[in-house]
Amino acid sequence: MVDQSEGPITVVATLHPKPGYSGEVREALLAVAPRVHHEHGCELYAVHEAADRFVVVEKWATRGDLAAHTEADNMATLNASLEARLSKEPDVQVLDPVPAGDERLGAI
Repeated sequence: MVDQSEGPITVVATLHPKPGYSGEVREALLAVAPRVHHEHGCELYAVHEAADRFVVVEKWATRGDLAAHTEADNMATLNASLEARLSKEPDVQVLDPVPAGDERLGAI
């Protein structure tokens, strides 16, 4: 993997709500999304849902922007809202792009 300290960074976070808590987890994610969209360097923060999980796909302009995001009040608020509502720790993957094929279609 190539360290791209100055370049776009993609994050994929998967959250598994405890049974009966999907609505509360959804509400917490939807409440924080508009605020995250205004954070410096946020290029994408999109919430997706499946039967047993939520997947958040993020794109940050730089690693520094991502680092600031992880320390932001928005994330502290979200983490507090999710406390005791997830069946396991969130799976957060920080990914460097590997552009493939058509540049418009081959990278997020």
